[in-house]
Amino acid sequence: IRRPPRSTPSNSSAASDVYKRQTLIALELNSDLVIARRTRENPFEEYIHGVVVESPFNMISFYVPRRSLDQRDRVLIVDDLIQTGKTIQALSTIVRKSRAKLIGVLVLLALGDSWKQINVNEIDVLVKITDPSKLMPV
Repeated sequence: IRRPPRSTPSNSSAASDVYKRQTLIALELNSDLVIARRTRENPFEEYIHGVVVESPFNMISFYVPRRSLDQRDRVLIVDDLIQTGKTIQALSTIVRKSRAKLIGVLVLLALGDSWKQINVNEIDVLVKITDPSKLMPV
C-alpha cells in the first residue's frame, strides 16, 4: 500500500518519482501495486478506509478499493518517510480490515524515534535519523 506524498500535487515530478519507486519495488517482488489515496476516486465503488488523527481538528483519510485486497493477499507497506508512524497505522488498519496479511513495512527514511511506539511489527528502515534537529535547513 502506498500513500500519496505529503503536500505534493499528484501531477508533480516528486509524486511521479515516488510512484516510479513503488512500481519498481512491486515489479521486483513480482506483486501487484495497490495505492492508498486520500480521496475516493469512484463514488460507485466500495472502499476500505483508514484514518490518521493528527489533532482533534485534523484527520487525514486513506482509501483503497475493496476489490484490491482480500484475505488471500500478503501486503508489504512501502512508505518514503516515517515520523510518528500514524500513516503506517492507518495503512495497517486498511490491511486488517481487508483480512489480508501484513508481512512487513519498508520505509526509506525515518526521522526521530516516536514511530517506534506504534503497534506494527516488522518495520524495516533504510536510513534512520534519530535527531532530526541536527539536520541543516534546506
